[in-house]
Amino acid sequence: MARSKRYAQRGSQDVGDIDIHAGITLEVKAGAAAKTAAESSSDLQVKRWLEETNNERRRKGADFGILIMVRRGVPLKRAEDWWAVMQAGEYADLRGVPDDRFDINPHLPVRFSVQHAIEVLREAGYCPNTPAPGTK
Repeated sequence: MARSKRYAQRGSQDVGDIDIHAGITLEVKAGAAAKTAAESSSDLQVKRWLEETNNERRRKGADFGILIMVRRGVPLKRAEDWWAVMQAGEYADLRGVPDDRFDINPHLPVRFSVQHAIEVLREAGYCPNTPAPGTK
């Protein structure tokens, strides 16, 4: 069974925080700033982190980048309930939505649960052997 692993930090050459698949970059924010940004209207901070995620995705040569953010009051053992954020256009591509059916700004951040992100990644053929959150 495939398992994820944490990348060593590479400074300006960073390619994300967690390796779950060659085509996916995960950037995780779990400190106090993430708790605040996830709860408040801190759109600018989320936008910056999403830009960082996509820069790391490009350096890695991955297909998609996903920003993972802790939620206040949600412990690591329930990480499936943390937030996952992607650009709307990447999310639409991951879901296979045709360009002519997609009519919003592709750079807008969209937020959903980590559980949903894993389900969507599996449906798209990424990480088929990765255990569902909350399982061993």
